[in-house]
Amino acid sequence: MKQVLLFLCGKTDDCAIDQFLKLKNIGDKCKLDVFFLYHQKDTCVPMIIHNYPHYIFQSDILFSMGYKPISDSLIPGSNHFPLLKFYKEFPQYDYYWLVEDDVRFTGDWSDFFDAFEMDNSDFISSYLRKYADEPDWPWWGSLKNCGTGVETCDLVHTFNPIYRISNRALERVDKCLKDGWSGHHEVLFPTLLAMSGMSVRDFNDGKSMFYFNETFSHLPLKPQNVRHNVLYHPIKEKYLRNLRKLKQNCVISAVGNNSLHEQWISNGADSNFDIHLIVYDWSYNKWYNGVDFISYRKGYKMKLVYDYLLSHPEYIEHYDYFFILDDDISTDAIGIEKFFRLMKKYQLEIAQPALKESYYTYPQTLRDKMCALRYTNFVEIMAPCFSRQALKFVLETFNANESGWGIEYHWPFLINSNKKDIAIIDSASMVHTRPIQSFSERNYRDLYEYLNNNNLTKDITEYDAVPFDESQYSCKAEFNEERAALKNSLLSLKEYACKIVNKLSSSCRISMNGTVGMALYLALYSRISEDKKFADWALHIIEREGMFLDRIKNDMSLFSGLPGFCWSIEWLAQNGFIYNNTSEILDEIIPLVNETAVKQLDSFSENQLKELGLYYELRCKNIENNRYDSFVEEEHILKSIYDRLHDESYVKNVYSNGLDKALIWLYSSFWNEFNIFDDSSLDDSWSLMNTIYETYVNLDAQNSNIYT
Repeated sequence: MKQVLLFLCGKTDDCAIDQFLKLKNIGDKCKLDVFFLYHQKDTCVPMIIHNYPHYIFQSDILFSMGYKPISDSLIPGSNHFPLLKFYKEFPQYDYYWLVEDDVRFTGDWSDFFDAFEMDNSDFISSYLRKYADEPDWPWWGSLKNCGTGVETCDLVHTFNPIYRISNRALERVDKCLKDGWSGHHEVLFPTLLAMSGMSVRDFNDGKSMFYFNETFSHLPLKPQNVRHNVLYHPIKEKYLRNLRKLKQNCVISAVGNNSLHEQWISNGADSNFDIHLIVYDWSYNKWYNGVDFISYRKGYKMKLVYDYLLSHPEYIEHYDYFFILDDDISTDAIGIEKFFRLMKKYQLEIAQPALKESYYTYPQTLRDKMCALRYTNFVEIMAPCFSRQALKFVLETFNANESGWGIEYHWPFLINSNKKDIAIIDSASMVHTRPIQSFSERNYRDLYEYLNNNNLTKDITEYDAVPFDESQYSCKAEFNEERAALKNSLLSLKEYACKIVNKLSSSCRISMNGTVGMALYLALYSRISEDKKFADWALHIIEREGMFLDRIKNDMSLFSGLPGFCWSIEWLAQNGFIYNNTSEILDEIIPLVNETAVKQLDSFSENQLKELGLYYELRCKNIENNRYDSFVEEEHILKSIYDRLHDESYVKNVYSNGLDKALIWLYSSFWNEFNIFDDSSLDDSWSLMNTIYETYVNLDAQNSNIYT
């Protein structure tokens, strides 16, 4: 019995070539000829194809064989066209196997093929079903004879990522297609052959089970425990076989449909790291073409990484560092490269970037702008990075429990940390964009079981810190003293921010001297503290108060009226809290403010003009956010304000050190006009905010080339 196997594939990456070579080696063992059935989509055929037995076809095969296709593309339903073309040129085989590139067998392929060596069936495939078994299958109606359908009692379908068909069966199918038959191959093959009296059978015959619902499907695979001697589909992977093509460092991430990993590649044409994706949902095809390494599997992040690295031990021996990122981390290639460089510079075994303006679990992971890095006994599983040596010591912990909770407390002991080899790196920060969502009873159980089983505690310790700019301090003690003072001030600011949140429900005053002013305080505090939830509170307040603007529609004061509300929206947009076009957000309010300003400008006092000038100055400066809008009217009003004041210096001086000076200036009146606290000792908190923010503005200016 002479057989041939056709490996159907439209790619020539290392993963595809590896799969082909595995089948070819089995073919040599089983006396089975193996051809690479290559779907050529580009003008040129890759040179690597010519190194192996191959048969090339193009999409125009649909219209060159005298058959009637069911659509203008090979997929779905027409992969029998290249098989039939091959058969007509190579009719010497008794049986023809077709295997798609995303089929895997978890045993020895030779055992699989040997199981059917003595079987004389004309067609063998999977999920053999009659119409009555599955009446809702969508392709029944595709089978037609010169436009006429087939009686439902005669209809049979199979699932054909892998199948075997006899020579005489192909001869029969060829004749039927020339006579006007057409249809999806999964109904055309089994139905026509059964109607012709030929033998059709399933891979699973009751004695042998070569596939199961959870391993073999047209849908992405469900969570699985790998079974032996079983067919799997679809398994779509992409990787590089040649280690010489690998870069120096590795970024690994378990990703889904909303993954941000495309940001990690941006600005990275010359980056020295590879990105490996493990896709856990239906978005595999969405991400496939954008990276060099991709696989599919369901599960928890750390266990997925564990399985992936065990499947590719050559990666462990090649890469210097392994950065394991959650898919909701926002950073770019420049930031990742900088992080790897700092890992090497400080000879770190385990580290993570600090969190900037983020949702967080552990406050210790938030960025400290005074530091280049902080030596600790803890990094979070959200974004740990390991040296090759450290990875080998800690890898088994990735498989310790489902969630991974608790394992990071173990890592310092496993690498025998010297208190200078684990750090949170502040001068290479990242943003965690989504609130923590995995708090569950099971995760907490994993955490405490792991801690108890390994005699661990949840103590997080900072051993030492490296100043961002050591030249600013005469000694380490001076740095530590200044840092401690700033930390205490931040605690006071947090106290005020929390009191604001508690006061919100009892306040009914809108705009800068009320709840909108509170919102701006919370937004600014979130920027200083790196705590994103306070920014969320601020935006929630602004959105809520926007529904009640009728209360202040006739007030043109910056502190209590519409200009202040508009100024707040523009400031939030200018400073990255709002990404929408402010003209769209304020589409009904801006015309009203402009109209009132034009009508009443001559009657405004000098202070009113200065306040109004602040709003229009900011709006006109906010060009980047409103790049498609014209500000002719606003610019005219602003010029009129300057003319009436006979001085542009007032407004311009407010912005001399950045927009935030204007906000600080507003706070002085905010606290005086509307004391939101019962404790009068907090009246001067705006000046504390000023001092703290000035410190942070200066730090940001120094670090502008460092932070992502």
